Amino acid sequence: MTNMGISAYRWLIGVIVLAIGLAAVMTYLASVNARAWANLTGLVNAVPVPARFRATGSDFPDLTAIYFLWASPVFPASLAAVVTHFWRPDDGDTRAHRPDDFEVKMGFGSLFMIAFGGATLWAMDGEEVLGMPVGTQLPQLLVLGWIPFAIGGCLMGMGVIGLRRVFAPLS
Repeated sequence: MTNMGISAYRWLIGVIVLAIGLAAVMTYLASVNARAWANLTGLVNAVPVPARFRATGSDFPDLTAIYFLWASPVFPASLAAVVTHFWRPDDGDTRAHRPDDFEVKMGFGSLFMIAFGGATLWAMDGEEVLGMPVGTQLPQLLVLGWIPFAIGGCLMGMGVIGLRRVFAPLS
């Protein structure tokens, strides 16, 4: 990876960390301060991000919408970071040592991960899917409400990386 690619990757990781931190802080501020609640709810209504749609299945849709508003840059920045870091030519001759059935196994496994991750994200629809109420306390909202979405996103990302390895040209 070139120096420009490394700096772009680091910048994107910084954007992800900043967005997650801002989402946590703004959600906490809205939960403890009535003035911040009013301002952030007005911001959710004014910004054209579908935060309210994502929060329709939650027990606390207003608080969840505030979280989704501030966490919305995480997905595009994560996608760009994965593409920047992994979607590049292999260094060296790494395909020479792979077994003959590597493409079949990795191809089907990658397609399964993409399908399962996408179905998981689609089926959640902003609801509590772990069988416990997510919105009773702020730490539950931030941790338990985020984990299933992160797992689905990671499955899709690993599936894309696997397909990239399958279709990589021979060195």
